[in-house]
Amino acid sequence: MQKRKGLLSGTWYPDTKEECEMFIASASKNIKIDNKIFGGIVPHAGWFFSGETAKVIIEALSHMNPDLVIVFGMHMPEGAQKRIMTTGVYETPLGILPVCGDLVGRVAKETDFAAETPDDFEPDNTIEVQLPLIRHFMGEVEVFCCGLPPDKSSFGFGKRVGEMAVEMGRRAVVIGSTDLTHYGPSYGFMPYGKASEAYEKVRDVNDRRMIGFIEKMDYSGVISDSKVHMNACCSGAVAGAIGCASALGAKKGVCADYSNSYEKRKSDVFVGYAGIYFE
Repeated sequence: MQKRKGLLSGTWYPDTKEECEMFIASASKNIKIDNKIFGGIVPHAGWFFSGETAKVIIEALSHMNPDLVIVFGMHMPEGAQKRIMTTGVYETPLGILPVCGDLVGRVAKETDFAAETPDDFEPDNTIEVQLPLIRHFMGEVEVFCCGLPPDKSSFGFGKRVGEMAVEMGRRAVVIGSTDLTHYGPSYGFMPYGKASEAYEKVRDVNDRRMIGFIEKMDYSGVISDSKVHMNACCSGAVAGAIGCASALGAKKGVCADYSNSYEKRKSDVFVGYAGIYFE
């Protein structure tokens, strides 16, 4: 099988099995999730900034013993075509993750998309940084990785993918990848003043707004609020994950963890991160 190589290993996350395992072992937030869960929302900065928060959700999902992980992500403009990895395997420092060809084939019968292959793909951090964590906690599980635009139609697509997984008899979980507020002059978003004055406001107001929409599984609110308040950079991925989780059986979201790059490194720009699970 052709391998899609990770482009960010050694920078956004470690490039050796030993270093990945060392980071995962040291990322020890004491957050236990014992509920039956169907999916979650994770951040996608480098592991230094958001890896611990992503680990909380992915480790919890592994307890569901899935044999298929559906991952939605990618930074895409409104109206962009969906992008799906259609064949081969993803290579990570911890081993490979094979693409679920059966699900890709079913999706291809119902919708158009831009096909990615191990030799022809759009560089992307939103999905790639999750893959070593998935491989570590879930083993050589099959994956279905897809980029979704910030459109309300992404909810319906995600729901249909979840329905297909159920029809196939798969033990599926879904992950939606997004960061929250991007604040500061580099992002052109500074409604609360300088970073040192704005951090708590962003955390307690702007990011909390988006978390609230996700907890209510209000995909329409996720899409519309992100366009005004810049508090979800991949709102289409969130909408798709909400749709898929609902098809798998979820009724609500619960925020298990929140973090922010400002807590790690004080700067005039910072980004919020949330780990949310669907139960």
